[in-house]
Amino acid sequence: MDFVKKIIDSLYANIVAEWWLWLIVLFSIIIPLIPWLNLKKQNKKVFASKNFFVDALYGLFDLLHFWHYFVIVPTSVFIGKFLSDNFLFLKIDYISEMPIWTQLIILFIVMDLAVYLLHRFQHSNIYTWQFHKTHHSQEVITSLTTFRKTILDRLFELTILTIPAFILSVDYSYPIYIVVLTTFHQLIIHSNTGYRFGYVGNFVVSPAFHEIHHSVDTRHRDSNFGGVLTIWDKLFGTYVKPTNNLKFGIDDEKIPENYFYQIFVPIIGLYNIISKKVKK
Repeated sequence: MDFVKKIIDSLYANIVAEWWLWLIVLFSIIIPLIPWLNLKKQNKKVFASKNFFVDALYGLFDLLHFWHYFVIVPTSVFIGKFLSDNFLFLKIDYISEMPIWTQLIILFIVMDLAVYLLHRFQHSNIYTWQFHKTHHSQEVITSLTTFRKTILDRLFELTILTIPAFILSVDYSYPIYIVVLTTFHQLIIHSNTGYRFGYVGNFVVSPAFHEIHHSVDTRHRDSNFGGVLTIWDKLFGTYVKPTNNLKFGIDDEKIPENYFYQIFVPIIGLYNIISKKVKK
């Protein structure tokens, strides 16, 4: 009982300490309900759908740090120690001597490029797609779709994105500032409002920009991979101009709207691929 009490106390402490994050999530969910922001006049019944309920479960597990406690933190500690023990020669130490703002800018640009490259790889490789496809299976996008990532997908991303952060050798507390901003940004671009951010949308990924990425239209396939900046898509030829009347989801597979089933989707997908190759 003492162990359970400690867990409950820890969860309560995190929720209180992260009130700002809960507030951001609540605000981003409400955005599509605000008439003058709801440019697409999104159907309010969305929020009573099974799709929304599944995404809400993803969000709840994430905000309560369930996977962080038992999987993500232990794994990140292991990866950090492994890199420090075997690849210390890769670290660029002089960056840590620069002013904090310089470090943050460098870290942001490098990490945003890394996110673009990783995201593109997740779509172009049949094996990595098995980890990422659950996020794209949502046919009714809301801000909570941001959290629709299986733990295996998150571990894969963590493993890859830890490498550039390690090489840059920045203070471990600095990425937190970037995470706060990118989390809010991710919630907004999944809000399904079709908002384009005006002139700023030429440089920063907007809901309209990212909705193209979730479109099942073959003309939009493998496009708009950018995390925060649009420059990478424009530079590497994967940019598609935002448009309206989009249909979301994946067109070659139907993934059940069940949170606990979706946890195993990457494993099922990999098994199917391997078993088909063995039969051939």
